[in-house]
Amino acid sequence: MAFFSDSLCTETAGGAMRPDGFASSPICRIPPEILSDVFLLCLREDGLPAPHHLEAPLLLCHTCKLFQNVAYGTSHMWAGISMCRNAPREDDLVILDQWIARSGSNPLSFSLSYSKRGSKIDKLVEALVPHSWRWKDVTVDFGYAFVSDTFFDTISRGTPALENLSIASLKSIYNDKSHPPLPPLDISSAHRLKELTVYLDLKLDFGASILCNLRCLKIWPYIPFISLTHFLYCIDHCPAIEYFACSSECNFGDINERVDTKVRTLQYLTHLEVQTEWGYPGPFFDRLCLPALRTLKLDTSWHISSTHSFNWPFVADLLKRSCAQVESFYLEGVPMRERHLIDCLQYTPCLKTFECKSQSTIPYRVLTVTESNHLCPELECIELRGRIPKGGRRATVAKMITSRWNFGPPGEVVSVGTQDRRYLRKVVVDDSLADTHLLQNPALARCVEEGLEITFGLDN
Repeated sequence: MAFFSDSLCTETAGGAMRPDGFASSPICRIPPEILSDVFLLCLREDGLPAPHHLEAPLLLCHTCKLFQNVAYGTSHMWAGISMCRNAPREDDLVILDQWIARSGSNPLSFSLSYSKRGSKIDKLVEALVPHSWRWKDVTVDFGYAFVSDTFFDTISRGTPALENLSIASLKSIYNDKSHPPLPPLDISSAHRLKELTVYLDLKLDFGASILCNLRCLKIWPYIPFISLTHFLYCIDHCPAIEYFACSSECNFGDINERVDTKVRTLQYLTHLEVQTEWGYPGPFFDRLCLPALRTLKLDTSWHISSTHSFNWPFVADLLKRSCAQVESFYLEGVPMRERHLIDCLQYTPCLKTFECKSQSTIPYRVLTVTESNHLCPELECIELRGRIPKGGRRATVAKMITSRWNFGPPGEVVSVGTQDRRYLRKVVVDDSLADTHLLQNPALARCVEEGLEITFGLDN
């Protein structure tokens, strides 16, 4: 108690002690550089700090004069800001200017968006443009507005410190014919770029540059008219890419077979996600070899001609050519034939997760273990969504699940009770099966008692 009293008082000239409050408390003895390091630990870990009085760094500035001085002097604390609101506020630009001034010369990260229609973030972007040489992690969502020319020109001129870039806009050039289309975005000087995500109708220009640091590339156009040829062009300039996702409504057969026959071997690509609504993606898959592939997602909800309706061997060909240890496989909207699915699963012996949305019993039949069928023996999670024909669907589903639950290492059927020998952990079936009293099946009820998780997913 004596220590506490002395710490809150100072001695007067006559030797008496007078209260001095927080100014003489033990925390004032902590060196500012240590206090500064502590303050940095107060910043949120799940994103950039927001300018809110109940969140660091503003919260620290409102605590006391000492904290305020240390916070203002810790430029790293102000090197990132998230201004994601429903609508603009009068003081947004003032706050952003203060934040930028306090950040010193540190690499600058920011996330900007106004979600309300009619709102624009152009003024915020203009305030950041003079500091483009230190842009690091940039997320800009223009909402219902077009991408500002200022932002576009700034990126094209060069942002040498840029590592992560995400651009989004719900307003497409195809919705407004009076708006001139954007030229390709020049990212040839962004040699530090590691991740790029584009959520609008925009092509990329790599020039003669090879971006060896780019690991993740996602191109999700709002109205996806970007062609397959452009995706191959992007891949050719990103040899170290690990994650590639794209969407297109163009005919994937638009490639000139005589001009581009090269198969690209991407040694590091582990995740491939392709979505298309028009056309045939076969030529795109035919030009890829992915020996490190771990996750494959294919959403082909396309309006496809009868020529290709039940013909998608390009997936199996890719898996065969790559010889990869695929662990997660997702299919949606694929017009399915049993032999095509079997061909694919034959080349995924290490598969852990299989997810398929199809209005058919084919996936259930293919995954049912029999004496002659031991496909994907290491499956841990199976998700099968989509309404299937009513006739015998309860029995079909039950047979698939029970055969997997009692199936152990390759070629060996385990007895009940040896759960340590099983791989299957979870099964998700379509919500429409909830009305069939599926879990009243005695065999399935026993599987659940022994630890298998069976849930009903939504039909979406």
